[in-house]
Amino acid sequence: MHFDRDLNGVSSSRARFPSASEPCSSSASLSLYDDYAKRNGVLPVPRNSDAARRVEINGLRGRAGPGLLVAILLLATLLPVFIFSRKARA
Repeated sequence: MHFDRDLNGVSSSRARFPSASEPCSSSASLSLYDDYAKRNGVLPVPRNSDAARRVEINGLRGRAGPGLLVAILLLATLLPVFIFSRKARA
């Protein structure tokens, strides 16, 4: 197993993430996370975000795709025609 070494010969993963026996302060942890987020392009998540709902919406969008939009538009245009034609017969 190969580990990248920093200038002091310490494994970079060990240098960035101390073990439980070497606790670090919350400000140091936040600083490490902020650095990680900047390097990897992490996007902020709103506090009221619901992951389960987002998965459902993305799943529907992936399965139905443009077909769902076509069906909604077709229904929106044909429903009034159907309703007015029924009223005209009565």
